[in-house]
Amino acid sequence: THTVVRRLQLLLPGVRIWLDVDNLDDVGRLEEAVADAMTFLVFLSAGYFRSFNCRRELYAALASNRPFIPIFEADVAKGGASIEALKAECRENCVEAAPAAYPNYSGPGEMLARVFEEAAPIVWVRVNAFQLESLKAVALRMLLHSPYYASRPNELADGVMVPGQAGPRGLRG
Repeated sequence: THTVVRRLQLLLPGVRIWLDVDNLDDVGRLEEAVADAMTFLVFLSAGYFRSFNCRRELYAALASNRPFIPIFEADVAKGGASIEALKAECRENCVEAAPAAYPNYSGPGEMLARVFEEAAPIVWVRVNAFQLESLKAVALRMLLHSPYYASRPNELADGVMVPGQAGPRGLRG
């Protein structure tokens, strides 16, 4: 998670990204911190939905109607899981009846829809050149939810480019 945040900060200078393990001094203020966010980046890995505090963050994001940007670790050796395994974990664990942070919560179906169906989760790829593509996908979604680009989505129709990035290449056989 730290790598994602640090690389996004390099890619989007000036962006403020709040990371619970770095910025939360009082776990009792978790919901308040989530409500202050413009978007909610959720880094999904095996065990994510089993964590009570991760679920608290999710419920707070649902309650504040923040856009979700799901990123998932697919490499099992790095704590990842398949989308199907993550969905099953969500169904098994997001069962609290109307948590305090979100009294209108309707159950795991609502969580599955917001995390997995509203926008396809972005695969986190660790190989350097491909990692840049994962980061660009996250950055693009973040920008599209910003006030400026939300009203001008056509400006990002071609995606985002990184200075010095190689352009498209044709292959010859």
